Amino acid sequence: MKNANFLTHIAVCTLLLFYPGWVTAAPHPATVKATVVNTQENPVPVGVAGNVNTTVVNTLINPIPVAVQNTVPVVGSVNANLLNTPENPVPVTMARQVVERVKIVLSGSTTFSGTSVRSNQPYQVTEGKRLVVEQLSCTFSLLEAGDVLACGLDGGSLTEWIPSVFNVTEESQAIHSGGAFKTFYESGVYVAGIAWWNKYNSHPNATWVIVGYLEDAPASE
Repeated sequence: MKNANFLTHIAVCTLLLFYPGWVTAAPHPATVKATVVNTQENPVPVGVAGNVNTTVVNTLINPIPVAVQNTVPVVGSVNANLLNTPENPVPVTMARQVVERVKIVLSGSTTFSGTSVRSNQPYQVTEGKRLVVEQLSCTFSLLEAGDVLACGLDGGSLTEWIPSVFNVTEESQAIHSGGAFKTFYESGVYVAGIAWWNKYNSHPNATWVIVGYLEDAPASE
């Protein structure tokens, strides 16, 4: 039995010596090609070793979100859309306009036969301002029975009358009336009180009191 094992060992050594390709190693597995898809929804984690030079391309079509801290200088023009929605309203601070309350007294009289009178000295609206009239009152004196009178304001191309007229029932009766009178006159305009009556032989005196305010004139377009 020992002789048989010895002979087998000699035979195997002889084959390996003269025929080395008779015994081969196990075959290597075949090469497999694989494609890795890296998406924003399912990014593939990548570990980078060492220093890597990277160029980031930021385009209008695919802009890279940037969180800005502190103040960033901007060169040139920037196109921006402001979204003002009921859910997220944009706070707005209105510029407060300074107004000046005014009370203007005008007077006028006539010594000639006629049916109208204007105030002796008109009021000129301050340059750069606009006169807003809120109330107008008129007082007439030196009247005759039967006189019918009306009063108002005239400025530039705008003439406004108090809607009601006054009927004189007694001689030398003084009449005073007025109330809300909403109108306005532009910068530089001369504003005069006006009155009308129905009789040529009457010579009434008239006083106009204007109550309102001056505000900044609107910018010309």
